[in-house]
Amino acid sequence: MNYLNKKFTQYIIPGSLLFVLLFRLPMANFRLSYELSATYLTIFLFSLYLFHKKYIIPALFLLLCAFASYYPVCTLTSINSLRIVTIGILFYFVITELKPKKNLILNVLCIVAIIHVIFLILQHFQIFDPYWFLGFKSNGSVTGLTANRNEASALIALCAPAFYRGKLSYFLPFLVMGILISQSFGGLLAVGLMVVYVFYQKGFKFQSICTLLAVLVMFAIYIHAPGIELRVKVWFAAIKFYFDENLITGFGLGHWEYVSRKYLSEVYEGGYFSRAHNTFIHSWFELGFGFLILLFFYVKKLFKVIKYDVIFKLAIIGIFISCSSNSAFRINYLNGLIILIWLSLIEAKRRKERC
Repeated sequence: MNYLNKKFTQYIIPGSLLFVLLFRLPMANFRLSYELSATYLTIFLFSLYLFHKKYIIPALFLLLCAFASYYPVCTLTSINSLRIVTIGILFYFVITELKPKKNLILNVLCIVAIIHVIFLILQHFQIFDPYWFLGFKSNGSVTGLTANRNEASALIALCAPAFYRGKLSYFLPFLVMGILISQSFGGLLAVGLMVVYVFYQKGFKFQSICTLLAVLVMFAIYIHAPGIELRVKVWFAAIKFYFDENLITGFGLGHWEYVSRKYLSEVYEGGYFSRAHNTFIHSWFELGFGFLILLFFYVKKLFKVIKYDVIFKLAIIGIFISCSSNSAFRINYLNGLIILIWLSLIEAKRRKERC
């Protein structure tokens, strides 16, 4: 069953082209108005195609982001953010449609994680700068393939489920060593919870409880800046400010940094967070309640698919922890791509089971 009538699809493209050629957004800059009209037309047609291919939630999410990029205010930041969102959804769509072999993709994730940890080791012991092979220098920090320590730890956690295959699981101590070197323990919490789940599933309840307590203690003691206390303080301040403004649609795509700097600076004692360090709160703050509704239905669909797949369950644990402690798509897009790869594999499995 097609969601779009065939006659409708025949007329929508010429109708949309006619509309964009004649209609101008109410903006002082004529050139920018034309560019935005063309941009929104392309996104609208892409959303229709996603809808036609039964990617309902991604299509609605893209339309929501397009709306949030223009309302309540259209800025260069919101437009750039919209383009990044569009590229991310296109990546998700293409990977899912190509139906790649799961084990082959997981092998790639294992290679990425191993190279990442090797880079961390070389940087930590100051043996030499591994980025020299890529033709440029790193910033001197122990960050591996990423931009900062938190993202370095998160990358390992996001790739870790790919190692839950036979003898590859022996690499777990190597991955944990990478997390310890990064000195950011969000990744340790994620990997620890994965181990707890595997122990519990195999019936080792005592081991699972001991592992959980050890991970929570280490996480509480060694969590890297900005720390859990400041994170929580910022989250509650952002939620309070959101409801004080009586918003439904959010502050607009890409506007967290602006609002944080102007209205939440007292929380940071004069500074500000360029990101919320929580993908869910960050996205809700910018997109409004529409994001929460789409997230609910998407998660509901996810859990139906991963019910009998342990690797996918571990991946969801990694994604959840990473998105709860970092803004996964804001500072290091490599982690964002890894998350999209996992979600694409899960969606490909769902579509295969429906055939």
